[in-house]
Amino acid sequence: MSKKSKIIGMFLLVFSLIFSMGAIKVNADSLYPNVVTTDVGYQLTSTVDVNFNAGSITGLIGGSPLSEFRKAAGLNDEDIANNYHPVVYTRECSLDVSITDALQEKAKELGAQPVITYIDILLFQQTTESKLVSKFPNFVEYTIKLPASLDSSEMEYAVICYYDGKMQLFKDTDDAYSTMTFTTNKSASYAILRAWDGTFDNIENGAYIDGTNVEETSTDELDDVPKTSESMVIIYLAILVILAGAIYISLNKKGNRV
Repeated sequence: MSKKSKIIGMFLLVFSLIFSMGAIKVNADSLYPNVVTTDVGYQLTSTVDVNFNAGSITGLIGGSPLSEFRKAAGLNDEDIANNYHPVVYTRECSLDVSITDALQEKAKELGAQPVITYIDILLFQQTTESKLVSKFPNFVEYTIKLPASLDSSEMEYAVICYYDGKMQLFKDTDDAYSTMTFTTNKSASYAILRAWDGTFDNIENGAYIDGTNVEETSTDELDDVPKTSESMVIIYLAILVILAGAIYISLNKKGNRV
């Protein structure tokens, strides 16, 4: 193979790698399959594709019917016919220290133990590109598999949903002590709480716990995912132009030496 062919081949490889980064790939890097096993041995299978990348918990599935996740992601019949689908993406979140301090203080105020961990649970509309759905027109259910070290029949769990600067408490609705189940209508950061039984009894499920009085709306919001937004596409194109220019100059220099 000539040097010219190798350079062109390298250019095409870089081109394909850049544009393959555009969409969330379901379970491409998942740590666990879309199955959660409860403390009594039942296997719960996710109704929606989950890309799981949150190592501080041991699994997460979607429990609502797939139709509810499609609705939450804003997909219509035509989208579904085109094989567009919802994807849930989880990861460890990196909130600002001032925010985690505030969440820890809120957990203490509620009578809970220190926050177990913070994770992002994000719902994407997977069409020709990935779009993050910030807020859904309906609630969907998630079940989290907790680490075995936290198993206890005397404890209860909840999550604080941190979204748009506000804190909202969603309580565990299942009876298993190795999992927790809650419903939400937001892609957000979630602080997982653990407390003695009865700690959250006087708090309404879904209540705002930071003094905020919020009226929920039924409009969904679609945000461009940073790696698939127009600005990133422009950056990718700029990189390609620079690479093409470098290759052109390199080939010209080689030609001038002949």
